[in-house]
Amino acid sequence: MPQLARRSRHIVIAVAAVSTVGLVLAGCSSGTDAASDTASPSAQPTQSATPAGTPVAFKTTVTSVRSWTDVVGKKDADQQTYGFNVLEGSTRINDVYVKVRNLGTVDYTNGSGKFGGFVELVWNDGTTLGMRQNGTATFDENKEKTTFEADLDVIEGSGTTAGTTGSGKWTGTRKTSLGGSVTMNGIVKSGCSLNHSSESPQTIPESVSLSSAPSAS
Repeated sequence: MPQLARRSRHIVIAVAAVSTVGLVLAGCSSGTDAASDTASPSAQPTQSATPAGTPVAFKTTVTSVRSWTDVVGKKDADQQTYGFNVLEGSTRINDVYVKVRNLGTVDYTNGSGKFGGFVELVWNDGTTLGMRQNGTATFDENKEKTTFEADLDVIEGSGTTAGTTGSGKWTGTRKTSLGGSVTMNGIVKSGCSLNHSSESPQTIPESVSLSSAPSAS
């Protein structure tokens, strides 16, 4: 009978990984909900006449703020790890601060396996773009490195991102154990710009380089 090897409920803050994210989005509302009506023009994403499928890149480093994982299995046998890991960081999209949050679930055997959960972008006014993630982690024991590949599926957005649909991917690497800091690079394609200036809307650049601050799995 499998024996409980370890159980932990803790905050992890030390692991680094690098990932690349690609999204293809379409559709944005004009932002008629309460959040978009009351927020200042400089604090919310606004719609502009950008072609459908225009790419937007984002980059961020997120740090684990909460992790609860369990490791089970017989001694000297396969180790099964399952649980969740919440990572948060920040980035800038068109010179506007945006929080990036990864709410990841893991189901690994000896460091490799499936991960899921959600990725979201959150603006200061509360506008949120939510995405599901469905990925695979592969641990290389010789290199002591884990690589990640995940599909992304947009759930919906609030405020001026309401009505957004799309899909994408992210890939990444981590050189240490589960949890901690992850650097993500993303590309978003949308029929609207994730732009926070309604006074002078701008077309989303083909590639927007975003600063990183303290991904997934």
